[in-house]
Amino acid sequence: MSVIKKDGTSLADLEEKEKNGTLTSSEKIALQTFKNLNSKFIQSVVNTQKNLVNIASGIKIPPLESNGPLIDTTWIRIESEKRAEENYLRRLQIKKLEAEMQVKEAGKPFFDSEISCIYLAGKLIKITKNTDQFYLCKTILKNEKSMAKEWDRDVLAEKLGGNAESVNWHKIYNAAREVNKKIAVKTSIEDFFIATSTTVTINPQYIK
Repeated sequence: MSVIKKDGTSLADLEEKEKNGTLTSSEKIALQTFKNLNSKFIQSVVNTQKNLVNIASGIKIPPLESNGPLIDTTWIRIESEKRAEENYLRRLQIKKLEAEMQVKEAGKPFFDSEISCIYLAGKLIKITKNTDQFYLCKTILKNEKSMAKEWDRDVLAEKLGGNAESVNWHKIYNAAREVNKKIAVKTSIEDFFIATSTTVTINPQYIK
């Protein structure tokens, strides 16, 4: 209950007295002042809502009623965050669909580092981001030239964040093998990467 006079008189008391026509001059002024302030506050909230709607496209904010309770804007922030996440996931889904179409049209594999997926034989193979497998795919599957290249272990070691001395060759070999396993689960391809003791290449039959 809102108290708007020092003697403890509430808004409800004044509204009741207004209905009964028993308001004093000072009470009339107090009540009118409160109504004016409340009206300005509600208009300010409405304007804030409109700004939030422009920022968070698509969020439906229920209209305020002039005589209704003051709005709690916490839910607006929560809805904005939810909608931002939904929009991000939707963009990823669109990107995947576009990539699938590109695979069907081009028939060649490629790696999308943004969503960390290999597109091969009409399938999407997820690779965990910021891992040895991720950096291996990002390096070798960068473009047609890089896919046709025979990659020396020293160069790959640098791409994995080190050098030939600090990066054990087994680390690179295991990354290639694990990617092959993931590809085999989604496709019939078991030998996409060919790893030797000194190099890693893509099996030529899959990039023709």
